[in-house]
Amino acid sequence: MVIAQSETFSDWGLQYSDAIDQFNFLRAGTNKFAIYLSNGNIGINNASPAYKLDVVGDEMINGTLRFKES
Repeated sequence: MVIAQSETFSDWGLQYSDAIDQFNFLRAGTNKFAIYLSNGNIGINNASPAYKLDVVGDEMINGTLRFKES
């Protein structure tokens, strides 16, 4: 189910998947950010996050991942 999208960019927007209880943020039809509600996992450039924060690199973007453990 697509919750929000632009009329101009129909394959961009926010999507909810009942089957896996997950929100997906789409960019040009590609899942760029996922929130898996049943276990709390979050994926960046990863449609199937297996960890609390599961980041997959993007060949178009070079950068730094920063986090602090408390």
